[in-house]
Amino acid sequence: MSDTLRGIKMYNDSESLWNWEKTVITIIVSTILTIIGFGFAFIQGAMVKPSDAVRALETQGYSDVHIIGEPKWVALSWRGCGGGDAALYNAQAKNPIGKQVDVFVCVGWWFKGSTVRSN
Repeated sequence: MSDTLRGIKMYNDSESLWNWEKTVITIIVSTILTIIGFGFAFIQGAMVKPSDAVRALETQGYSDVHIIGEPKWVALSWRGCGGGDAALYNAQAKNPIGKQVDVFVCVGWWFKGSTVRSN
């Protein structure tokens, strides 16, 4: 019998099984890589300590610093941080002239420093 039937390529059972296996393997590998990517983002944020944010504020002249709530690790660029930042901390502190203010600190990981932003 011919490999084509009216212009349609015919596959034997072993060829169609191999194509199905390649598709499943591709889906599994893609899923694993996606999970690893998201995991790395969370691990990166988890390795930044609140003391890094407090130190950044104190270096800029803020005093009586209190970190508010939990750090944010996801979608930081939508929240005002840069691409190299790993975590965002909200804080209340006294600014250099003594006024109580709300600020947030974008803290980087490894060689990236911190950025202090006010609301």
